[in-house]
Amino acid sequence: MDTLQQLRALAKRRHVHFDVRPDIIYRDHRPMAVGFEVRVWGVHDKAAHAMPGCDQCRPLLEELEQVVRWALPPEVAQTRIEVVPCDRSLYDSKVLPGSDEVFVAIRVEHRGEVELPVDACEERCLRTIRQRLRELGISEL
Repeated sequence: MDTLQQLRALAKRRHVHFDVRPDIIYRDHRPMAVGFEVRVWGVHDKAAHAMPGCDQCRPLLEELEQVVRWALPPEVAQTRIEVVPCDRSLYDSKVLPGSDEVFVAIRVEHRGEVELPVDACEERCLRTIRQRLRELGISEL
């Protein structure tokens, strides 16, 4: 089984999904998007009785990180792409009621001055990440 098939199977087994949030700052009392955070979520097995940061979270987070690393676009000169460590919290699953989920985040922002508004380069990186996640059968919520 090749890497793409393995990641697709992992995404299906873990009910992986993602969402995108703009990174907003306020300049002159006006909101301005300066980047994006893509959260890639995975669901614990039903009735896992997981605790934040427990032994059951580690394998799930490692699997999510594999998905995230595969989805990253090639290095882009003007954009910084960073995989953000998880916050060790559990969340009620949006896709599997009664289960918990965790996420690994990708932060997309300017490489130099981080308080510049989002430009075409960040938009392109976000499109690539979305496309690669969808190639794995992962939906955006």
